[in-house]
Parts: sequence; structure tokens; C-alpha cells
Amino acid sequence: MTLKAEGPTKELFESLLEWEGGEAVPNEPLKRRVKRDTTGKTVVKVKVKNGGQEAAKVNVWVIWSSGQKAADRPIQTGATSIQTGDGTTGSGIVIDGGYDFKFTISPASIITDYDHPDLTGSNSHKGATIDPPGAGTLHFIFATDLKGGANTKWDVSRRIKAKVLNPHLYGKDKLDVVPGVLWDKQPIASDLPVSFPSDDRIGNDDTTPSDEENNPYAASTKSHNNHGIGEITSTDAPNHLLRHSTGSDGQTFELRYHFGEFARVMIGNRWYRCSDFFDWRAHFKLKRQTGTWVDDGSSVALDNSGF
Repeated sequence: MTLKAEGPTKELFESLLEWEGGEAVPNEPLKRRVKRDTTGKTVVKVKVKNGGQEAAKVNVWVIWSSGQKAADRPIQTGATSIQTGDGTTGSGIVIDGGYDFKFTISPASIITDYDHPDLTGSNSHKGATIDPPGAGTLHFIFATDLKGGANTKWDVSRRIKAKVLNPHLYGKDKLDVVPGVLWDKQPIASDLPVSFPSDDRIGNDDTTPSDEENNPYAASTKSHNNHGIGEITSTDAPNHLLRHSTGSDGQTFELRYHFGEFARVMIGNRWYRCSDFFDWRAHFKLKRQTGTWVDDGSSVALDNSGF
């Protein structure tokens, strides 16, 4: 980041004023820079040479956050009732699994210091709500826009890409009803109904903050999302449903979800990603035997391999 003193000429600045903090910009006496390769707070001042009186002061914060797995949510299966595209309802299998996540904000002082930027409260700027990036995009399953993905200035979000493996070509009418585009191209042996967004601030699997605790200024004891000061959390256990009457014994069906959990922050009227992507995946593999669908080696893992 480069700061520039406005008003004085170069000659006047050099004769009367001097910088303190940050680094010099070669041959640019009106400018001062702060590197962004390390998190922290840098105080940059303009001082009067004669007597050292402070003429201007800027606090420059370089922030980032690191993600980690907070808890496992292992693969589990259960029975469910499913309505499919042919208008009938029948019994089926539901399978799910995932993780709880925690992001720790650095430097901690941006949360705890008395003199810190005001990044508290709702995601609004000058009275107007600033929707997260990609707000008009519809979720590929729920057909709900991404506008509701954030309600505070700090936010844990999630991007997703998906792959459907349908080797026995079940039509959309044989798969569970969703308002989004998940099954729109069926029957097809292999389909990619959604991909990672090109804008790395977009959480295209984030339509609500109900699965998150995004207030780093206070500790949370919420189940699956407990955290301390300076942390924000999220939880996710995606699922897949398949009706037992679909298919024949010995047939298989697979749905692969790959995710990138990440943190973002709203500064002024703009959103920024402020973490690396914490990659993970859920592969739901099902096989039909004795008239019902059963787990066939489904897995969740902390990588995005095997897509």
C-alpha cells in the first residue's frame, strides 16, 4: 500500500516535513509505502522536522485469517421420504457428512485494540446494505439468490463445484425434486452442474448465514459454531437423497461436491477475500441392493482430489 501526502510540493515537504513508519519510496518524497506480506498494524506519521510535531497519522492494517477444521461430521445415512419429478413420493436414502470450520483473524489487535477500524455490525455502508459479491446468482440446488449469504462485515463463505455420475441414465423425473439446476441435464452419464466462480470473493454455496457465527468481537457458544474472540466459524454437512424405487439392484449413482471454505470482509463499500481457500470434499457413492440404496464407500476429506 502506498500513501501520498497531498498539498505540499516535493521541495516544501522535504524542507519542513518527514515521514515516520513504513518504508521510503525511491525518488518519491511525497509517498510512503507499507508492505502487505505480513499481517500487522503499521503507524505512519508525517512530522514537522523542527520539533517533531505530528502533522498527520494513518494506521495501516494488513489483515488475513487462517482456516482450520474444528470438528468432523462423519458420513451417516438414514431413511427419508422423497418426492421426485414424476409427482410420486416414496421412501429413500439420505446421506450426509462434512465438517465444522474456524477462521482465526490476524493480527488479533484489529479485533481487540481500542483504536481499530470499525468493522462491527451489519454489512452496510452509509445506510445502504452492501450485498456480497454474486448476490444475483441463484444457488444451483435451492434456486435462492446469494444476497442472503452475509449479514455482517465479517463473513465465512463457501464456494462449490459439483459432478454427477449417472452411468445408468436415470431421468430427472427419477431424481429428487430441487428447484435449481442440479438435475437439469439428466439423463447424462457425467455432468458438471456448477463450477467454482471466477470471482474468488463469491460463495456460490452460501445463501444464508444461519450456518455461521460471524461476530469476532464476542465469543460464541453456539453448537457446531463455538469460537473465541478474534474467530469466526461455519459448519456444513451436505446431503444427497435417492429414492429406493429408482434403478435396479447392482446399479450405482454418485454425486461429488468439492468446496473451498473461506473468510471475507467488507471494508467501506467493497468486499474482500481475507483467507486462503480451505479445501474439502464430500463424495456420495450409492449402490442399489435388495431393493434399496446403500452407502458404497462415500467419504469426506480435507482436499479437492478425485474430481
